[in-house]
Order: sequence, then C-alpha cells, then structure tokens
Amino acid sequence: MAAKILAEETGKMIIATKQLFYAMEVHKLLHFQNADMSAVSFAMTVHGLMDYELDLRSGECKTENQERNNLDEYLQWFCRENATK
Repeated sequence: MAAKILAEETGKMIIATKQLFYAMEVHKLLHFQNADMSAVSFAMTVHGLMDYELDLRSGECKTENQERNNLDEYLQWFCRENATK
C-alpha cells in the first residue's frame, strides 16, 4: 500500500512539473527541447537529491564537500542549461 501511495504521489509531482515547464516555455522563462522528458528528469533528480541530503543529515554523515548544496547547484545548472536564448 505504501508503494502505491508513493507511486501515485510521484506521478502527481511529475504532472505538476510538466505543467510548470509548459508555463515557463509559454512565458519564455526557460526553453526545453522536450518539456515532458525534462520535467520527468527534473522531478526525479530533485526528489533524489532531497532524499540524499535528508539521509546525510539523518545519518549524521560527513561528506568531503558537505558545504556544497547539491540541490542548489543542480537548480542553478538546470536553469543555465535551459535558459532562453
């Protein structure tokens, strides 16, 4: 049952991200070669990075580059890569 709920919520997250990306494209905030696949990739990457950072904090793990925030770096990179020209 838990897996079903997680899958449903992940599906909702992907749909919301697709809608956001379509709006960003229309308003010329970002440009995507394939908005649907970009949304899936973005949603799953953000989800994974959030889980990873939570696991690091929860497990009190020290990493070599702990001062770096992977999620912030990813968001900055993603926006640069998909900036309108």
